Amino acid sequence: MVRRCESDFMARGVCEKMVVENSELQRARKAKEVRDYLDRNIRIHLLIDSTRDGVVVPPHLMGDPGLCLLLNVRMPQRIDISPKGVSSVFSFSGQPFGCFVPLDAVWAVYPPGGSLDQGVVWPESVPAQVQQVMREAIERESVEQVGGDGSHAEGGESGATSAPEPSSDGGKRRKGHLRIV
Repeated sequence: MVRRCESDFMARGVCEKMVVENSELQRARKAKEVRDYLDRNIRIHLLIDSTRDGVVVPPHLMGDPGLCLLLNVRMPQRIDISPKGVSSVFSFSGQPFGCFVPLDAVWAVYPPGGSLDQGVVWPESVPAQVQQVMREAIERESVEQVGGDGSHAEGGESGATSAPEPSSDGGKRRKGHLRIV
């Protein structure tokens, strides 16, 4: 009986170690993706959830689940992107401030002047408040496509909707640039 308990304890320890190693591996991959994206685009917007523990930004910016930081490879100060997080001295209204953002608080990157569909989004890191806003926007868009009065195409209550009108590009759907990892 003691033998079995020891093996169960060992198995739990191995499983816990595998989970920790897996999350470290995920953070390392995310750090590499952020670095690579910055290298390719020179300037990027880094969307962070400043409500998360460990985020260090100016006090007036704390609590924003969609805080946007601008990173530029030509910044005079060093930008450190590691599996632990992103750290650098950023300028806010002309005032320098040393910031640290744990990688778990980074939820997207995209180019300035672009949009999220041109960047990378990590769904597991997107804050609940942002997910809710996105769901509401999708619902509004689908209501506009179906009709403002809520009427559905044939099928009534079944929830079926009419197919979208073919686009001017021969009915081909434009492929988005959003990459979910």
